Amino acid sequence: MEVMILNFNQFDNHNFFNTNPSDTFKDLGKQVFNYFSTPSFVTNIYETEELYYLEAELAGANKEDIHIDFNNHVLTIQASRHAKYKNEQLILDERHFEQVSRQFDFDFVDKQRITASFENGLLAITLPKIKPNNNTTSSTSIPIS
Repeated sequence: MEVMILNFNQFDNHNFFNTNPSDTFKDLGKQVFNYFSTPSFVTNIYETEELYYLEAELAGANKEDIHIDFNNHVLTIQASRHAKYKNEQLILDERHFEQVSRQFDFDFVDKQRITASFENGLLAITLPKIKPNNNTTSSTSIPIS
């Protein structure tokens, strides 16, 4: 009988499985999803008659590391998140510490009145609406207060 030993260190020295053999399949689906999923962030978008309101959770990001642009009806949010303990042994790896980005389509937004704020890891963006006949195709960079 031949025994095949798989080496999971091919995943850049991440602990793909727990080190305890009895925990090999504990939370396996979550481990696989977290390892292979695209880094992102959680977002809620609300709409009223006057505006769109977006909230994005960016825990671990600094205000200076967040960039927001509105170009051709597309809101782009980019952020860099950094690990606090870079040289320590990692026991559980569920957070992504790298560049994250998302894009959202919005029609009829007054790009000159878009506002953003960032406090306690929560990015809030207000996108006021305009009537459909106004020019909304040029690019605008949004400062964060």
